Amino acid sequence: MCIISIVASCLFNLYIFQNRKFLHSNLNFFETTVILFFNYIVYTVTFTIATLVFISAFWIILTWVFYLLSLVFKSDGSFKRMLEFVGYGFVPQIFNAIVFFLLNPQSHVLQLFGIICLLWSAYIWIFALSCARNMSIKNAIFTVGFPVGLQLVIDIYYLFGGH
Repeated sequence: MCIISIVASCLFNLYIFQNRKFLHSNLNFFETTVILFFNYIVYTVTFTIATLVFISAFWIILTWVFYLLSLVFKSDGSFKRMLEFVGYGFVPQIFNAIVFFLLNPQSHVLQLFGIICLLWSAYIWIFALSCARNMSIKNAIFTVGFPVGLQLVIDIYYLFGGH
């Protein structure tokens, strides 16, 4: 997701270095600060846009996965309503993102907190599917449990030093 940001930042730096203004130090402090600030703005805006696009795409893909898995249990209900309800399950991920910015990304505490937030999301998704697709809690647990279980296995693998 940050590839777009890196590319935009690199293109801007390439433009600056091609003009040789930055390398010859003909720029005063103010001009250098403006260039670096512009570079920061480009990076921040493109990173934010890429993140929003990635999260939206993941939300839709996860809803489709839940929708298709719930078809096994002969459930009914609209995709639109399910999309809305699955969105509520992303609320714990907001807390996970906040903690991510406060802690070292390599921290085991952060990884454990991420697993807790994933389980919290799964809990919300179980009841979301139960309501949105008119299915029993047991069937919703199986529907949500498959993709979330796969993610849990991956998270626990990385928690214990897998690379």
